Amino acid sequence: MFKLLSILNWISQPLGLKIYPVILYSLFPIVGILLVCLILRHMNRHRRKIIHLHSTTIPQENESIVFEVLQKVPKQDELSLKQLHTNEIQSFDNQSLETIITEENLINHAITMPNYEIKTVYPIIMPEEAPNIFKPGELTVDELNEDLEPFGFAYYPQDDIFYSIMDGWQRDCGYCQLYDEACATLSMIIDCEPIYFEYGGKRWLIEFWKGQYGMNTGAEIGVYTTTGPDLNIPGMFNGTFYDCASNEDHLVLGFRLKKFGKLLVARRQLHWWITCFVLGEFSHPGNLIMDCEVTFKNPDMRDAFLGGMYRAGYNKSQLTIQGNTVSFVYDKPKARQPLARNAITEFIMQTNNHRNCRAYNDATIGYTNHLDKINFIKKQAPKMYKKILNIRSSKEIYKLFDLLKDYLELPERPIDTYGTLVSESYYKQVKSAHPELIERHRIEAEESFLSTSDDKPEKIKETGTN
Repeated sequence: MFKLLSILNWISQPLGLKIYPVILYSLFPIVGILLVCLILRHMNRHRRKIIHLHSTTIPQENESIVFEVLQKVPKQDELSLKQLHTNEIQSFDNQSLETIITEENLINHAITMPNYEIKTVYPIIMPEEAPNIFKPGELTVDELNEDLEPFGFAYYPQDDIFYSIMDGWQRDCGYCQLYDEACATLSMIIDCEPIYFEYGGKRWLIEFWKGQYGMNTGAEIGVYTTTGPDLNIPGMFNGTFYDCASNEDHLVLGFRLKKFGKLLVARRQLHWWITCFVLGEFSHPGNLIMDCEVTFKNPDMRDAFLGGMYRAGYNKSQLTIQGNTVSFVYDKPKARQPLARNAITEFIMQTNNHRNCRAYNDATIGYTNHLDKINFIKKQAPKMYKKILNIRSSKEIYKLFDLLKDYLELPERPIDTYGTLVSESYYKQVKSAHPELIERHRIEAEESFLSTSDDKPEKIKETGTN
């Protein structure tokens, strides 16, 4: 390399252009970077090819086994294979042959097709090599929703989406701008559009979100109110803390989320926080358009909201008003976005999100709905399964509430064994079914508090409502 540089320098000197060596020297790192990129791209394509091969095609080392098994199949059985249903298992001489059969593909055709063309295959599944990976349907919707409930979400099989439940524990944690600031650092690259207004003696916030939530593309609309003063916590937070809308303040919320003009999800419901998430879909917030609508209680409330929209930067031509319903297209946010969402953070987090989405889709390429895909992931990749359940990284975001609650005038709320706030409805259910459990939790909390506090109260009141 040194000799080559010396030769290049010697060639450039007679020309009297000293800039030549600098240019020539600078080419080497550029060429090196390009070579590294090409190598990484080739390795990535090779890795995805291997994943696809093991997921949807016959492994090359098993092709001889396939031929041996097929040679032992009587001619009439071979012809009848075309009539079998998907995933039906046939046993030939104690060998398990899983068949995914259609009228268009014959056995010999499937075996001889190139790997990248095979869409319908006949793999040999040996128990010691790939146990149980092609048996969807073992995880039921109820079981999945039971796992999702502690995170405040549920799965809707009809639309193959995830959504927030009405009485999730998030409802007890309110909202403030700190929550949005934390999103980018938790792999949630989302556009935030808060609309502030006053009505009925309360300060209201209706916020719209869209973007990439870790392994999900999704959107949200939330309704929040407050009658209290702003918080001023030196060095931490100076602003308004809102409560989630009470039952009497629920509004009819609706949105349609589109990506490059294609409808991804749609939802409309009387709620305080409607959400939709599509697992495994990767998107940049700028590629998403959200058609939003909110139906208010009366014209006065509608007009108060319109004032907030105008202050946010919208004009009358961008809004559609039909009775008490206001609708608009949410494309680019008017509001200042969280400071934590800068170019570097967004690049790092979106790179990680894209990699996780691709890993999920590659691993579950043989399945058509998320229930079967998640069933596979739960068995083969438990860590990814936990990541899937933690939609919107709620547990991490709402840890901020623990930092704020000492400064808030809050009523006593139920707390579980781990010190996490739980919803009032969940507390009532547990208390009615297992009163002894509630009493034990109260005693444990009291003992823990007395062992760490300098102030020794005579008795700690039972949290929750009767």
